[in-house]
Amino acid sequence: MTTTARPLLVPTIATAALMPAYLLLRPYGHKVGDALSAIAAFTDPAWVVAHLCGILALAVVAGALPQAEALSTIEAIRNHPAALVVFGLGLLGLAVAALLAAWAWRRADSRHGWALWPLAVLVALVLPQFYLPVAGRMAFGVVYAVAGVLFAWAVTRPRP
Repeated sequence: MTTTARPLLVPTIATAALMPAYLLLRPYGHKVGDALSAIAAFTDPAWVVAHLCGILALAVVAGALPQAEALSTIEAIRNHPAALVVFGLGLLGLAVAALLAAWAWRRADSRHGWALWPLAVLVALVLPQFYLPVAGRMAFGVVYAVAGVLFAWAVTRPRP
């Protein structure tokens, strides 16, 4: 093995293991066509694990290629208008879905109906939080966690 190829060995093995893990572990319920299968897929913990594998698979490739040309390509892909539109529309759709879910939860559970609202509002604010400075984004993450714990606490409380 050449000395120039040696630093590429670990990232190559990592990406070769992580990308198939992403594609094999992820639930594909959203491809079935019905809403319940999609919801089950998106709420399955395997969805998160799989997507983390996919992100890491791409990140190790990017890390193995730190030349300026590769980094400029990454930025061009990341900031491509189509990617930004799809990302933005997806987050807007998620915001609407979260707010509608909170509204439905409020109507369905009079005692703890308020509990989903803080989390739903924060889900709706995921897109704008990208424009906060680093400290603001970190604070957003902490507040988001608190809202999630608050909702979990409220829904596990016994009913009178």
